[in-house]
Amino acid sequence: MENSRDLNLEKQIDAYIKGQLSAQESEDLWKALLFRPDYIELLETELYIKRIIEEQDANNGQKAPSPSGKQKETKRKRKFSPLLKWMAAAASVAILIISISYIQSEQEKSLQELTLGEINIVENLASPEVMRSQDTEITGIDSLLNLGFKAAISGEVEEALGFYNNIIENYKNAPNVSMAYLNLGIIHYNRENYDEASGAFENAIQNVRDDRILEEKAFWYLGNSYVNMDRFKDGREAILSAYRMNGIYKNPAERLLEKLDEELGITDPEY
Repeated sequence: MENSRDLNLEKQIDAYIKGQLSAQESEDLWKALLFRPDYIELLETELYIKRIIEEQDANNGQKAPSPSGKQKETKRKRKFSPLLKWMAAAASVAILIISISYIQSEQEKSLQELTLGEINIVENLASPEVMRSQDTEITGIDSLLNLGFKAAISGEVEEALGFYNNIIENYKNAPNVSMAYLNLGIIHYNRENYDEASGAFENAIQNVRDDRILEEKAFWYLGNSYVNMDRFKDGREAILSAYRMNGIYKNPAERLLEKLDEELGITDPEY
């Protein structure tokens, strides 16, 4: 939505250009302009036109009327008022510098620094949203998934692994078996058992059904597992799949892809 016209502000700008504002009024004007940058551009344009006219008058031998004492004093004082504008500009520059520094910092990180450390199990372990009661098999797998989740977040990791392996062995064709594979992979990943983790994530991808978030997670974790195993080509392929899903891992996937491309000598990547 475009900003509406502020007639009072326009009158103040006109008075400022004509040198009719006091020092305090000029200060108040610049404070108001910080909230209306579109009027700063208008003011600059008006001042530029005024300067051109004055220069033309001077070239034509026409001397502009001498300003009054009050106007001289106002002009001397108001030249410091634009500092407010430059303070705002300086803040913008500072933000830009911080952003550039962040980008440079990300670019300078090593491949290992860009890969996942430990995966937060509370936030990322998969569990059923609701308990279903109509299908005995589905109810069984949901119960085991919930028990596995509870055990994992309680620190009973071996018990959690038992629940997830139970699901994989006894509910191979169940819709939620991909959750068990994903959770199994996360636990192995956090133990730095990347070979076992990658196998679990691969199975999660193969068995996922209509769960885009789980699929994206599995590709992202799989890619990181491969990178930790120095299987950079396989890692790049999995991370590229996560990137192309255009979800929550797109940005970190892009940074890791760029670093992998450097490692693999890929100079013209297509994402």
